[in-house]
Amino acid sequence: MAQPKADDEKDSGKMSVVEHLAELRRRLIICIAALIAGFIVAYIFSDHILVVLIAPIKRVLSPEGSLAILKVQEAFVTRIKVAFMAAAIAAFPVIIRQVWAFVVPALKKKEAKVGLTLVIASTVLFAAGILFAYFTILPYAFTFFLKSAQGIAAPNISLAFYVNFCARILLAFGLVFQLPLVIVFLVRSGVVTLDQ
Repeated sequence: MAQPKADDEKDSGKMSVVEHLAELRRRLIICIAALIAGFIVAYIFSDHILVVLIAPIKRVLSPEGSLAILKVQEAFVTRIKVAFMAAAIAAFPVIIRQVWAFVVPALKKKEAKVGLTLVIASTVLFAAGILFAYFTILPYAFTFFLKSAQGIAAPNISLAFYVNFCARILLAFGLVFQLPLVIVFLVRSGVVTLDQ
């Protein structure tokens, strides 16, 4: 009696728990493979990525100022961090695609359409936040902070500190640019009204 039921589930497009887990495993393997491939490529080009990341502070550093390596392993560890961040950004579309492919069969057509719109909007806003921070916020922030040190000390900034600082600022602005979606969600769900 159990066999016809299993056949019915297959015919109706439903998957068993084991099939769901197998599908999840397959999607996770693809995501991990994309991250590893992205990391290898990013590590090979880590010099070029670092040049791009360092550009905002190079424009405002005085001739006597410099980026410094304060620990023996700092350059290597920084390359690893930069390669991992670049890999995460490069693999993001693949990861989103795999998550979406896993979730979408469980959604109704209208929910899938709304979900896809949110994913695209969120990705575009996150990228816009990162670009805004890189081209606008970082140069002004470094100019402000370095001017406050003029006449007191020559800037000698740790490479690891600089990369961590940039990563935090870029991530923060990527998240801040998600606010329009949060506001739309709050208004649509009735938590906030337009009158407020």
